[in-house]
Amino acid sequence: LLMFCSGLPVFTLQKRIWGLLPLFSLLVALPGMFNLITDGSPWLVLHQFKQPVVWLGIHFPDSIFITKQGLLAGIFLFLRVGISVSLGVLLTITTPINKLLKSLRIIGVPVMFVMIIEMSYRYLSMLLNISIEMFEARHVRTVGKISPGTQRVQLGSSIAALFARSMAVSEEVYQAMTARCYTGEAVIADNMKLGRFDLAAIVLVVIIITSALMGGPYVG
Repeated sequence: LLMFCSGLPVFTLQKRIWGLLPLFSLLVALPGMFNLITDGSPWLVLHQFKQPVVWLGIHFPDSIFITKQGLLAGIFLFLRVGISVSLGVLLTITTPINKLLKSLRIIGVPVMFVMIIEMSYRYLSMLLNISIEMFEARHVRTVGKISPGTQRVQLGSSIAALFARSMAVSEEVYQAMTARCYTGEAVIADNMKLGRFDLAAIVLVVIIITSALMGGPYVG
């Protein structure tokens, strides 16, 4: 709903978001769904042993099944990761980086921490552009097929060149920001004031959190 109100392609973003990190978290939580790790009532019995199984001195249960408690824990982890990533993507897409950093300073985040985030953001974007340029230059100058050994040599030389260039670029970025009187404090052109929409959003968040905390026992 928030993505739709922000004018973003909801289906495209959700497909990319829920198909990566949340799915990976579900795969990580998959072993915890079985009774070998999480005790609980059976939800789906996968195999029933005819006799007790002992392997390396470890006694296995009579049956292997997915527990209800493990399944609910895996689903909750999947939903939490998906919702957290969705909100993070929505925040970074709809809010400029300078306003995000200024907001961190307003709520009391130390200047050094904000400065590290801003330097990393600017440096990583430049490093990504440099790596893309190096890859495109290598691709244009390559004729025909090359052997795997030559590919490994080229990859190693590219990594070494990228590392050397990244060290030089990091110093250039720092000097450029220092020359522009950068002190680590996030600066924006317009003043951030609390408006009616901000108050409405705060009230909505408080209502949602209160409902989740008070409604948990009734839902569960």
